[in-house]
Amino acid sequence: MSSLTHLSGPRLHATMGRHLRAPNMTTVESYLAWCRQNGFGLRISKTLPQRQEEIKTSQRVKAKKQTQENLDEHIEALELTTVDTYQSWCLAHRFGDGLHKSRTPRQQELRHAAKMKVQTRSSRAAVYQHKRRRKETMALIEAGQIDELELTSPVLLRVHFLCQQVIMDPVVKDAFLKLLIHTEKHGGLFHIKPVISQYGHQAENTFVDALAALAHWHPLWVRDVEAWQPSSHNDLRQFGSLARHLLAHYDLPVCMDTAWFRGMENEAQPQQEWFIHIGLGQNIRKAAVPFRYSKQMAHVLLTMSPKITP
Repeated sequence: MSSLTHLSGPRLHATMGRHLRAPNMTTVESYLAWCRQNGFGLRISKTLPQRQEEIKTSQRVKAKKQTQENLDEHIEALELTTVDTYQSWCLAHRFGDGLHKSRTPRQQELRHAAKMKVQTRSSRAAVYQHKRRRKETMALIEAGQIDELELTSPVLLRVHFLCQQVIMDPVVKDAFLKLLIHTEKHGGLFHIKPVISQYGHQAENTFVDALAALAHWHPLWVRDVEAWQPSSHNDLRQFGSLARHLLAHYDLPVCMDTAWFRGMENEAQPQQEWFIHIGLGQNIRKAAVPFRYSKQMAHVLLTMSPKITP
């Protein structure tokens, strides 16, 4: 490997020695490789303007490298992986997506990321706690011993509302709690997504509200809740099976299940009465329906009714 001593002439040696030290080079080979990479001539002897231009280029390259290293360190500190993910993160959190930032905005980003990390951990911990102790939490809700501000789960918030604002009878609350605990453990009904498409996003159009409606009719239950086990992975079929387990000796049209997704008042209660009436083996023609059924109409209802669309 050639060193600076291979340069001819003491003056040239001293001049180029100082010049090579500017870009931190120690050998002729590394200097010539650098010149080739950056588009400079491959001669050893160069004029002052040429050397000055090379020094400026070296400084720009060094600054660019340092800038990239600082950016890489910042991205790593944010627990991100690429420039693209960093820019997407910035936009998502209302920061500028530029790559050349001063120390102050980067510190703001780091503080925001740390805050978000703490919030995420707290949220996960809260969700885990409610999941791990959901049975105890629901019992506290039913007893009125937990405030809604202590809850993070939308399902538990809905349970809290029903227990505190809708269901006033303690016996009905007990039946509701039994349904919640058993179906949460054995079924897929513990959520508040809309169930019946034609009812849309009405508050009562959830499985949790439908369980509350079933609890309202607990004096007429013909079987114990604990004896029910789902025979399908479909949530709507699970609910239909549960409703028939509790309130029917005989099968009845699936379309009548919609009665349980309209709450417990107004038109919902009479329709739920029709469900129970037919499920216990009574003739629909003798139910308190708003129009007269013929024998043929009753037969069609029980044998040819359309399925409901979840």
